[in-house]
Amino acid sequence: MNFIKGLIYMSPIFLFGGVDHLVFSEIVITPSEAEFVKITNPTVNDIGLTNYYLTDGTDISNGKLYYQLTGGLNYWSGSGSDFICRFPSGYTLSAGTSVTISLRDSSTYANYFGENADLTLADDLLDAVDGISTKGSNAAKLGNSAETLILFHWDGSSATVQDVDYLLWGNNSFGIDKSGVSGYTLDTPAASQSYLPVHSLDEKLVRISNEGSETQTEGNGITGHDETSELMQDTWQIVPLVSSKPEISAVRISPLSPNSADLIQFSATVTDDDGLALVKLVTIFQNDTTSHSMTQGIADTFGVEIGPLAQSGSLIYYVYARDNIGLVDSTSLSAVTITDPPDPPVDLSIAELLNDLNNYIGTEITIDGVITVPAGRLRTNFTEAFLQDESGRGIILYNSSLDTSFDRGDSVLVVAEVDDFDGKPELIYSSITGLKENAAIPVVELTISDFNTLAYTYAYVKIWGKIISRSEPSGTNTGANISLQDASGEVSTIRIWNSTNILYDENFILINP
Repeated sequence: MNFIKGLIYMSPIFLFGGVDHLVFSEIVITPSEAEFVKITNPTVNDIGLTNYYLTDGTDISNGKLYYQLTGGLNYWSGSGSDFICRFPSGYTLSAGTSVTISLRDSSTYANYFGENADLTLADDLLDAVDGISTKGSNAAKLGNSAETLILFHWDGSSATVQDVDYLLWGNNSFGIDKSGVSGYTLDTPAASQSYLPVHSLDEKLVRISNEGSETQTEGNGITGHDETSELMQDTWQIVPLVSSKPEISAVRISPLSPNSADLIQFSATVTDDDGLALVKLVTIFQNDTTSHSMTQGIADTFGVEIGPLAQSGSLIYYVYARDNIGLVDSTSLSAVTITDPPDPPVDLSIAELLNDLNNYIGTEITIDGVITVPAGRLRTNFTEAFLQDESGRGIILYNSSLDTSFDRGDSVLVVAEVDDFDGKPELIYSSITGLKENAAIPVVELTISDFNTLAYTYAYVKIWGKIISRSEPSGTNTGANISLQDASGEVSTIRIWNSTNILYDENFILINP
């Protein structure tokens, strides 16, 4: 009978917390045509497998053992139903992914599962020694009642190999103990080694946690573990062959560049055919590890909000899920930098800003004032308005789009970046908050001498003087130039546009001709 399995391909791993090397994560030992093993890289680094080997070729009674590969003799049983092989040169297992290896050939695996394995023993793995056949025949490889499967590393020249992961099932009869062998430290005695139960047809063995209480120092493992000490009854489980771990995708964080004052939103898409028992976000920040339950939202989306974290630093996180039959998965570790919050906008008057303009270019400020000329009067395709405050000075408000949300006489609070465009000071605003409508418009009374300094550009001012000349509106020129002179003798020319409604009355008759 054929089974279509949902997740036999390179995919994100579940986090085997604390594991610093490759591990076996799934194995099928029966039926023979379904035999495969999945190897997972739970670390944060890609791992090259050029010097990695895989074997079930233990023959204890005849003294043929994998670690004797370094001497070139008696390193495997030589049986057609056994093998000792190495990975293809240059093959790399990326951080956070798994590789499924069929222990038969490509067609046998594909006929059974309806899809291809990542690698196969017959077609992709290499003989352990060049020129010597060590793959056995294309027949059943794994013992259905008892055997070992060992992943190990050898650089091709050292006198010893390094265990990477070690599986024993059925009983202790295939247990390997290198204690007392030159160059090796103590292994767990074979009679004391934990072993996996044997699964039935239509089942498989799946790792459900890290290596548990495995001894992590002074062992023969590639990172110092004693790989023969894992209590496999605590770390593995038999599940239906068609069962798959939860699938986690589309992990998102918002904002993308959070600071210590932000609330941070996490979301992920999580699915599982057997239903989900738990989805959580795990964070590591300032050496504290915290679990945050994620709540299901629309469809298969789960989310949680955390923070503010109140400190800057690196926030490490991953999403973990467990389904209703106990299978777990999680994403690889990710990290985001939590920055200090930006300085609050500088609170200034317009006069203070203009008197020290160069020091504020590019700075975000807050400023309040009254709109003297609203948007849409000077420009109709973008916002150019005038703002004035009680300091008596005015400035341009700019936005690339036309914003007519405020009117003349509105008192507003503006958050904006200071800019100087072609010699014109302006505020490129990001927000305008209305404080009051029909506020008193500030006006500055000036002498013509003060007015002529142009220090009050964009300000609403009052000047006194005698009209000494004026132009008359005519044709399309509906404005007028008026020259004023005050008691000091200073003269200034003022342009008055008809749009001000002070040149003509309601009958369109010229006022004060």
